[in-house]
Amino acid sequence: MRIERPRKMRKDRLVKTRTKTGPAVAAFTPDELDYRLIAELRLDPQSSNRQIARSLDVSEVTVAARLSRMREARAMRLLLQKDVRRMSLDYFAFIEIQTSNRSPEAIAEEMSHIAELSTVAVIAGNPSIFLQANVRDKESLLHVVDDRLARIKGVGIMEVSLVLDVYKWTPDLGTLALPIEESLPVAEIWDGADELDRAIVSLLTLDGHLSNREIARRLDVSEGAVRQRLKKMIDGGYVRLGVVVDPVVFDRSEMALLKVSAPGPLMAALRKRMMTTEACVFVGRTTGKWGLTAAIICKSRDELQEVIRRNLKLDLGGYVYELTEATRSFKYRYDLVYIEQ
Repeated sequence: MRIERPRKMRKDRLVKTRTKTGPAVAAFTPDELDYRLIAELRLDPQSSNRQIARSLDVSEVTVAARLSRMREARAMRLLLQKDVRRMSLDYFAFIEIQTSNRSPEAIAEEMSHIAELSTVAVIAGNPSIFLQANVRDKESLLHVVDDRLARIKGVGIMEVSLVLDVYKWTPDLGTLALPIEESLPVAEIWDGADELDRAIVSLLTLDGHLSNREIARRLDVSEGAVRQRLKKMIDGGYVRLGVVVDPVVFDRSEMALLKVSAPGPLMAALRKRMMTTEACVFVGRTTGKWGLTAAIICKSRDELQEVIRRNLKLDLGGYVYELTEATRSFKYRYDLVYIEQ
């Protein structure tokens, strides 16, 4: 996702703030150099600080300090991301939950500890909680719905929609407010991997800036062994090194869920428009009343309405849609992605 540069620079670069996506963290207003640094990393996530410094014509110390500051502010993170298909977690569903006699925030916080849930968010209205479950099969999904969610105090009617196909999944955005050790199962890996693969994946999920030499030192293996294993995983489509930014920090604080129904030809045309609309960060084909479901992230409610009218053209005849604002995110598995082959 392209990140627009701010028009004006602020002097209060480091402050403590509470965002709609989570608890208070050290945040900052990015400047021109921060944007350029992120762009360089996205071109080659394995670039060393020295290579980035040379490309940006700044000192290596400056690059290291900027990267450290963005990590501390939880504004940007370089990490190893895993393909959901290789992880056998590509049987997934959207779950909307009506709640009563308990705050949605308390219920969502409890749900965020369920390993099979990759997204947990409070949304406006009732249903008041939106979930995404990534599991291995139908039996696993039934276990989540019947044995885990249904037993949580305050949970009412649940509406489950299977995701039949994924058309778009933006891999470079994530809610970074929670410490990565609490929000991601860093040791989770695909079937058939050995302990060295698991150890390498765990270290690079925690910190994608680690060099092969440092990983080899920590694991007491040769640097060549680390390099070969990592190359095999990347070439095989199991993992990618990704640069993830928090959209709220980069002035993308309006998040919404869009569900649309329409006759076939209209849906095909809408899907194409969604694919080319940058604000649509996820587009999927779902079961049930709504044929297409999209996640939208933008600057403001006004911009959201512009996306609906001008980009997606939903005010034209034939479309029935529901737009729901996300008010707070409790969990988002930004380590799980679709890796293009």
